[in-house]
Parts: sequence; structure tokens; C-alpha cells
Amino acid sequence: MSGQRNVSLVREGTKFGCAPDQVAGFKKYLSNVATLIEQEGDRFDLAFEWTSPLSGRPGRFFQLHGLRKEAAMATSLYAALLRQLAHQGVADLLGLSPGSTALPPGGDAAAAALAAAVAQLRGAAGVYEHLAESVLPPLFAELKGDRPGEIMARLATAMAQLCLAEAQALTAFRAGARAGSSAPVVASLHVGAAELYERGVKTIRDYIGDYTIASDRLRRYLAIGASLATARAHKVMAGEHHAQLQAGAAERACAEAQALLATCMSAADCDAAWRGVLSAELAEVERIKKPIESDRLVVYCQPLPREAPALPAGKVLVSPLAYQPERLPSTAGELAGAAAAHSRPRRPPALPAAPCGRAIRPGALANDSPHRPRASARDAADAPRCRRDSSREPAARRAN
Repeated sequence: MSGQRNVSLVREGTKFGCAPDQVAGFKKYLSNVATLIEQEGDRFDLAFEWTSPLSGRPGRFFQLHGLRKEAAMATSLYAALLRQLAHQGVADLLGLSPGSTALPPGGDAAAAALAAAVAQLRGAAGVYEHLAESVLPPLFAELKGDRPGEIMARLATAMAQLCLAEAQALTAFRAGARAGSSAPVVASLHVGAAELYERGVKTIRDYIGDYTIASDRLRRYLAIGASLATARAHKVMAGEHHAQLQAGAAERACAEAQALLATCMSAADCDAAWRGVLSAELAEVERIKKPIESDRLVVYCQPLPREAPALPAGKVLVSPLAYQPERLPSTAGELAGAAAAHSRPRRPPALPAAPCGRAIRPGALANDSPHRPRASARDAADAPRCRRDSSREPAARRAN
């Protein structure tokens, strides 16, 4: 699983938290942008500024001209919100959110929470896929010089693969918690998650020339996710080998998991949240390994194989949910207010702090305010497990 940042939307006079009711607000905003494009065209005279955490530069604003680019960036932020909601749901499930209580594993409530999180991640993958296939390619020729990663089609593809990998990891977690699930089946689901993470790694590595800079944190997160999922597959199979009296193979599987997790610890660098998750996983593998090692040496007297047993073939059960932008009725006042906000920008007063410490706003197209307050976002750390917030890199925007 993966941790992602808390996303807060802040407009002047209004605070928004990362909550399901924000989905309706984004749909309304995107619908208003689409209506404005139909009525007035792309409007290259309008300039928008966005930060780009996906590029590893969350503190810098990139200026984009035209409503279509604004719509693309806002859609990317909408996908990030869906992904964050999924991570927040899993954090509540595990009792990691402030004031939350962990749900009993294997219960109906836990199963429903996991299913909802998987659906949200699949929805986010569908939005990113829509961006990569339909929205962003026509804009590429207009992007000159440095540009934010969120508006590049290949990076949207990588984010879609990341969301699917996280949904697959949750599917494997759910299968592992279900009584009667066989170890090879659960391991194959973890292997499927690792393969999806690897696809994201390959997309960034093979097409790095298509965009400026892919966040170092994003690259490390994908690599850690792939290794962590593989380590979990070996851990699951270690128990299966031990049950079949193959203590040597079981111990070697544990050793392979430990080696993969040690690599993850190095990649996590000094990120305390990431290292905390990985340390807990290492402790779990060590707990499983100790009795296996004792049985191998004392009971079965089996040699330790040079190579870890082969893992079962990966099985991927998740796919993107098709995204179709909704068109909602817009009032004349909303669109008039939006036009005024673009043509007469003003510097707003200082904004109050967001509940989660980050300010991200969808802009004034969803209301009649003439102000276009500046927003900012930090590239917070992604955890290999849903501990707190996970986009994994949402972007923030101001309009001039």
C-alpha cells in the first residue's frame, strides 16, 4: 500500500478538506471550464500558474496559457484527489488517522472499506488514462520550454499504472486477510502489484525525454513499491513452503524478502515514514524466519538453497474505471464571475492555513468570486504504506 499526501482545497473565505464532498466540487469546476471553452474558445490571453510536485518542483509556479491547459491541470488534480481519498480510507481502516480506530481484519466493515478504496484508485487510474490518451497529446505541440510534469501524457500514464498497482496491492491485502485464501493465490496477487509498479518505472525510464523532470520521490516510490510487493510475495510463500516441510526453501524465501526490503530501506533514505513501514515489514519477516530456521537446522536437517524458490505467475485483477467528464448546468453568474476573475486579477489577502497544512485550490470558476487567490503545495513524502495522507503528487494553481 502507499501513503499519499493530504490534499486540501482552499478558496478565499472557504476551507475544504480531503473529503468525498470535494468530488462534486471538482466535477462542477471542470464542467464550468468545459462550458467556458465551448462559449469562448481556448482563450490564450488567459494565463494560469501551477506548481508541479510531479516534476519534483512543488514550490515553483509554471505559467500556462489557455483554458484547455487549465482544464488538463485541474483534471490531474481531480485524479490526485480520488487517489488521496482512497489512501485516507485505508488509513482510517488501519487506525492510522487521528481519532480513527482500526477495524477488525476480515470483517464486513473492513472488506467494504477496502472495496471502496480499490474503486477510488481504479477511478483515479481511469482519469489519468483519460488524460494520457485524450486530453494531453493534442496539447504537446503547444508546450514550449520548461513545463509541469502533470501536463505530460507519459507521466499521466505512469500515474495511472501507479494507481492500479496500489489497487492491486489492496486486493492482495484483502485476499490475505480472507480465511481460506491459498498462499500461491495471494502471492500471485502481490506479484501482479509488483509488475504494475514496474510498468510505471519503465514508463518514466523509457520516456524521460518527453518531460522535464520526474520527481525523484516518485521514482523511488515506484521502485520501493515493486520491491515491497515482491518481498511480500516471498513472505507469503515462505509460510507455504514451511507447511510443506520444505524448511530450506522457506528460509531462503525469507532471506530473499529481507534482501529486497534492505534495498528498499536504502532507497527510502532519510524518510522516517517510509523507513518505519519498511522496518515493520522487516520485523515481520524476521519473526516468520526464526522458527523456520530452527526447524531446518534441528528437525529437518535440510540445506539452505542458493536461490529463492520461484514465485507464482502474477495475476492482475484490477483495471481502470472509464472516465467520462460530466457536464453540469452552469449559471450565468458563475461563468460571468469566472470571466471577471480571469480578466481582473487581484492580489488576495493572506490565506488561512489549510487543515492539513497544504493549500490547493480549483480556482474561481466554481463560484462568483472575482479573486484568484494564490495557492501552494508541498511535495510531501510518500510512504510505502497508507499511513497518512499519498501524488501522490497533487498540483496547486493560481491564475493571472
